Amino acid sequence: DLCDYQAVAKTLASTKPDTVINLAAFRNLEACEEDINSAFAVNSHAVRNLAQICNQAQIRLVHFSTDYVFGGDQNTPYREDSPLNPLNVYGVSKASGEYFIRHICREHLIIRTSGIFGTKGTNFVETMLRLGEKNGHVSVVTDQVLSPTSTRDLIPAIKELIDLRAQGVYHITNSGSCSWYEFAE
Repeated sequence: DLCDYQAVAKTLASTKPDTVINLAAFRNLEACEEDINSAFAVNSHAVRNLAQICNQAQIRLVHFSTDYVFGGDQNTPYREDSPLNPLNVYGVSKASGEYFIRHICREHLIIRTSGIFGTKGTNFVETMLRLGEKNGHVSVVTDQVLSPTSTRDLIPAIKELIDLRAQGVYHITNSGSCSWYEFAE
């Protein structure tokens, strides 16, 4: 349980990893709006604890974040140093987790990505297919733009950054952009 400071500290002390890759997130946007405490417990406070533990043990922390830390008001791609301006609880909680990592853990890598999809697991593509089959139609927003990112492209890029011992914040997405509606189409 990433939210259990003592359990995480004990596990990392006993396993002594060189690098911790944090894949945990409370990422259901609607659930985050309804359960703010859980969103911040997982995406911010647990990340703060992990950053503290990793820093004290001199463990490198690799963390995954999101384009939801931005406001969505640019017509050009966001840069790694673009000002954060999250518009929802999920984005605020993820931005808060990033803040803690940058200010607590000396050796860290934060990877921001967007619209991840692959052949397995729960993702937008699988959800649209499931809902379309179940309901015969789906309703999708047209005013939110993303860069859908395939896990087939994302994983090798992440591996390269880890192997290079890259530090700081990196954006990894596929090229191009579309609305959620266009992606669903």
